[in-house]
Amino acid sequence: MCMRRLLPVLAIVAVLVLVLPANVLGQTTAPPLVTLETRGSPMVAGEGGAIGATVSLAEPAQLRLRVVDFDGRTVRVLYDGQHPAGELEASWTGRDDRGDRLASGPYRIVAAATARGAPERAEAWVSLVDRAVYPEEPGLITVAVDPGHGRDYDGAVAADGTREADINLDVALRLARMLEGAGVNVALTRSADINANEPPRDRTGDGVVDRDDDLAARPDLANLARADLFLSIHNNWAVNRHVGGPSTLYFDERPFGDRSARLARIVQDEMLAALGEFSGDGWEPHDHGTIVYPYYVLRGYDPPRLRRPTQMPGVLSEGLFLSNERELALLQRPRVRATMALAYYEAVAKYLARRGAHVGYELVSAPPGAVSPGQTVTYEVEVRSQGSERLDGWRLDVSAVGAPARYVGRTGRGETVAEARIPRLAPGETATVAVEVEAPAEAREWMLVFDARDRDGKRAAALGSPALQVRLMVDEPAASPSPSASPPASAPPATSTSGSPWR
Repeated sequence: MCMRRLLPVLAIVAVLVLVLPANVLGQTTAPPLVTLETRGSPMVAGEGGAIGATVSLAEPAQLRLRVVDFDGRTVRVLYDGQHPAGELEASWTGRDDRGDRLASGPYRIVAAATARGAPERAEAWVSLVDRAVYPEEPGLITVAVDPGHGRDYDGAVAADGTREADINLDVALRLARMLEGAGVNVALTRSADINANEPPRDRTGDGVVDRDDDLAARPDLANLARADLFLSIHNNWAVNRHVGGPSTLYFDERPFGDRSARLARIVQDEMLAALGEFSGDGWEPHDHGTIVYPYYVLRGYDPPRLRRPTQMPGVLSEGLFLSNERELALLQRPRVRATMALAYYEAVAKYLARRGAHVGYELVSAPPGAVSPGQTVTYEVEVRSQGSERLDGWRLDVSAVGAPARYVGRTGRGETVAEARIPRLAPGETATVAVEVEAPAEAREWMLVFDARDRDGKRAAALGSPALQVRLMVDEPAASPSPSASPPASAPPATSTSGSPWR
């Protein structure tokens, strides 16, 4: 090729090199300017210590490290100035810039660095609290927090336009961030002014998408997260504008109804004590007590409307009345909402500290793909002691149930296909258990339900420990072709009918 023809080709190649992304050319993108790690959270009152923060800078930068409360106010500046590349260690003892002890609650450690134009941020939630949640191993715990109503479903609406849905969300988010700062996992049914059933889906199977589906989304989320408990946060309304005060509702006609009753009593006591701080001028929180009521998110299996009830102890809390002028004014104060969130946090901590045995699960390994009828396959499951009592003499049972569209709503059903011994576990301890499962004889899609039972045969699911559910496809082995048979002229492409694990 002559040089005249070669030059345009080289120009095209040069342009292509210029526009290719850096990772295509084998280069890596620039690391983040700032990263942040925290430790020592939650910081428990009276125990001393501090929350530590390690900031890492990829290059020299103007750095501002501060502590921010839930409402966005800066309460303490830990560093403000130019800092070289590398690490900065800082600590916070729970006090503001004046040295005053701050109120219990969730806070954010925020690191903002500027070196490349626009500032870059890294942040983490931490908590100042009066007690830790499940100090044995908080990372094993999951709390389902359900802010009642949302977007299309306002709940109560005060004369001035204040929506219960907004108040519920604010209190729930304060609680969620406090739990996260304490190392606990949180499953929020909504984290903004949206419907819980997003994207919209016919969850009840009645052919329409309506309020029932928004209600059904809440147990679905809690069950799929295998939450330890379910806490639905609401506020109230009455025709009589003088009625006020908190109440806590639960449903007793469940195998774990006694645990829901115990949780309800703790929540009610904590809320009364917290709101008592604002008594005065003829007002004090009236105790409506704990009430048995079959709210959708609390009651048991009730088809066709409710096929997948919550599988863990739960309550629905009514804080204050938007119809009561004094209580509406209280709900509009951030400090009151923060106090209510702290009451829920305290209730969660107290309930978990003495709830009894509770079993959690995590799938470690499973056979890939479909199996043949009767084939023996191995599952490895991490069994977790998440209660206040030792697991001693427990076994892990596996039953096979015809797979539903999402998950089995009624546990304790199906054919037992395997069992294995669970080693003795103290609260907070875990162990990996291998289970040899014989696949059912019928070729179809199955759900394997892993549910522990104690030495007396009592199932963990009956105590409010959601079972682990794993899909299994059983296929007939393909028939061997006859030597004289000829292949079809055109075979259709292979397809999978199993779909999404939670379709």
